[in-house]
Amino acid sequence: MIILWTYSATGARIGWIQVKFSSTAQFVIGGCTKFGWTDFPEQPPTENDKTWTITKTGESLAISCNGKLLVDYVFSSSSDGSCVSKWGGNVVGKIYFYSVDDASDYYRAGNKV
Repeated sequence: MIILWTYSATGARIGWIQVKFSSTAQFVIGGCTKFGWTDFPEQPPTENDKTWTITKTGESLAISCNGKLLVDYVFSSSSDGSCVSKWGGNVVGKIYFYSVDDASDYYRAGNKV
């Protein structure tokens, strides 16, 4: 499972992203996917070694695996009224991998979008 917490530049917690690996890979975006685990619209590739890419813009959060886009979650489509205020804009300044994350070997920052 991947568990990633996000924080503002001042250290205020924004929310979290979780990816669960089961027969169908699922995700949660804390403060947006109100009803818990959601199946990815596209499933990850079957290779054993996987490189996950999480990209946030002011309007959405995209999760890809080995270059395949699995979901591009648009914040304004959430049924949770706090999603846009939490995740919208360029608010993530820091990330933290939670201690029970057993799927992440390392992190590499990408270019700002």
